[in-house]
Amino acid sequence: MVHEDTYLVFLTIFSYIFAFIMLWVGTELKLPWLDLGSPMSRREFLGWWWKILLLMGGTILLEATIVVAVESLIDTNKFYNLMYSVVWGVSPFLIIYIALMLATISRRTLVLKYGELIQAITVLLLLVVPPLYEMVLWIIYVGLYFLPENKENTIPA
Repeated sequence: MVHEDTYLVFLTIFSYIFAFIMLWVGTELKLPWLDLGSPMSRREFLGWWWKILLLMGGTILLEATIVVAVESLIDTNKFYNLMYSVVWGVSPFLIIYIALMLATISRRTLVLKYGELIQAITVLLLLVVPPLYEMVLWIIYVGLYFLPENKENTIPA
């Protein structure tokens, strides 16, 4: 029988792969919400806050509902490995959430003083601490509002 932890690792890995594909396609097609080459002003940054928070809340609620359902089915010995396919329904929300969060962080760091350093730290933290990536992304995301902007790259509000 497949263990739940193994499944969650594969779900996270595939979510990251598809999120990066989504970011690449968004940059190639110059989609305004996923274009990594366009800097983000402080006002636009604040405008994305509620959208990402709503998407994160929906993803967490779906994940929690599915985990509770899977655990109760395992306890009653009515769980089959095929039922893991139901959990893949969460993947699109997770992929969009990760892609939007990384795109927002990347675009905002283009106007910050130490933007390249912040991008490198973000990638390293995502590699080192996979179970906590949502908290890591939010800590970095909130910190981007307070960090000083580079004078040459500042976008007028």
